[in-house]
Amino acid sequence: MNNLILNTILFANDAVSFVDTNNQIVTLASQNWMLIVVGIALIIISIFLLAILKKVIINSVIGGVVLLLTHFIFGIPALSIPNAIICIIFGPAGVGVLIVLNLLGIVV
Repeated sequence: MNNLILNTILFANDAVSFVDTNNQIVTLASQNWMLIVVGIALIIISIFLLAILKKVIINSVIGGVVLLLTHFIFGIPALSIPNAIICIIFGPAGVGVLIVLNLLGIVV
């Protein structure tokens, strides 16, 4: 199969077939186009999920960095597990909420 030289393409029974160098017919996706459609759909879905997850991961990392900066630069006591979870989930907006809560005297 590695030495497949496409001499002829046959379209028979809704299947694409090739004749290799040994004059044997190699059929690709013989009458199973649904498998190809599902495969292409899975590729498209995974590309979209990867694009969305990139944004979520970047938002989480920025939230963690901003949390550390607010703790070390401004001296806000914000290093705890609940605060880290809030910042990882909501990013910089979570840090902003924690700062406002700290200014109001509510420590999470």
